[in-house]
Amino acid sequence: YQGWVSLKPTILAELPIAADPAEPELVASLEKRYRVVTENGAKRRVAKELDSEDMEPIPLDTEVTVGEIAELAGGKLRARIDEPEEYQGWVSLKPTILAELPIAADPAEPELVASLEKRYRVVTENGAKRRAAKELDSEEMETIPLDTEVTVGDIAELAGGKLRARIDEPEEYQGWVSLKPTILEEIEQDSQLDEPEASEGSTPRRYKVVTENGAKRRAAKELDSEEIEPIPLDTEVTVGEIAELAGGKLRARIDEPEEYKGWVSLKPTILEELESGPPPKPAAPSVRKRYRVVT
Repeated sequence: YQGWVSLKPTILAELPIAADPAEPELVASLEKRYRVVTENGAKRRVAKELDSEDMEPIPLDTEVTVGEIAELAGGKLRARIDEPEEYQGWVSLKPTILAELPIAADPAEPELVASLEKRYRVVTENGAKRRAAKELDSEEMETIPLDTEVTVGDIAELAGGKLRARIDEPEEYQGWVSLKPTILEEIEQDSQLDEPEASEGSTPRRYKVVTENGAKRRAAKELDSEEIEPIPLDTEVTVGEIAELAGGKLRARIDEPEEYKGWVSLKPTILEELESGPPPKPAAPSVRKRYRVVT
């Protein structure tokens, strides 16, 4: 079956990695657990169609089991809620409505489930513009300085798809900011929560070129700047800066290897981020993943 297919959750469902490949019975069910994270609750309907009968919404913080994901015309994803029984029905599958819960090693130990709060670092030179509420016309407040580490407790989606992040900590910077990779950079969680010093790492990130024809490279971030030799497939590079152009396109500045310095488009179909670790190359896991056809 070698070839290319569309990578959508309605076509391919990613399989968890078993601790021992010789024990396939350890592979978990495709059912996934989510928590409702939208303040007004998840709007629920009898069927996946958006014109089906409207039902009572699922309240904020309710944990649910999703048994099926369907894609509507236009690409919208709908999730079928199987549990709790009183909330069975269909809801929109968006990160601003349902947040996927990690699988606990032992269901009898729910305290091991990680908090949904995430840590970010401000990476925009002029600081993160902050407002009192998620609305873009709400009161403007003091900006959050470059390199400040913050805790995001909620993410909201505005009309038009813009994402806003609610800063919970530090207390003096509470408020709302735009959630863009050019403004907030997510900080990887350290596996040892009691050893924060081990999570320190350099700001530059490592990527691998994954586009077959190589990454198209230019002398500057502007798309009309001089075109230079592309970066070949499978080349590992260091990105030292990410810039956002008008229209929201992201550009990455390649710092290493020296012979490939320049700017390329930052898209998952062009550059794939490598997991950071003390020994970069040996520690990097295989890019290969296992999927099951579910369409």
